[in-house]
Amino acid sequence: MAIDKIQSESINLADTFAFTGTVTGASVIKKITVNDGVTTGYTGLGAGETTLTDIKVIHTALSTSNKLGFFISIPYVLFSGTNVGITNLKLNNGSSDIATGLHYNYNGGTGVGEQSLNAMAFNITPANTNALTYTCKANVYRPSGSSTVTIGDSNYPSKVICVEYA
Repeated sequence: MAIDKIQSESINLADTFAFTGTVTGASVIKKITVNDGVTTGYTGLGAGETTLTDIKVIHTALSTSNKLGFFISIPYVLFSGTNVGITNLKLNNGSSDIATGLHYNYNGGTGVGEQSLNAMAFNITPANTNALTYTCKANVYRPSGSSTVTIGDSNYPSKVICVEYA
């Protein structure tokens, strides 16, 4: 039976449906690359940019026509001191920063604060079909003194996931 117009009260979800035609606007996942179990901790970070060399994923794109999405999970971040924070989390492909502004957290007060850091970036075009290392970089802000940031901990493994889609 062909249905020209669907109304919520006319659909029985127990029925079997057959569709013809083309579905548009849907993406297809082509490949997933995961680096999990990263137990490196970057402790006592002062002001400036730090490359988090182990918080990375190595992905070989299937096609430069596809797009990449990244999921970054760092379950442990510690702010210690006054006026300190991560003011920019970036993703770098080995030659340039391909995504910036992925995380911002600034503690304008005093004390110690623990948190988790989760970030995502989508719609990134692969530079080529070679194996590329996508590494996280963090900008740490602290005006002076002994305020520090710790990113990552051996008890709380971090992960980076790359999803290639068309």
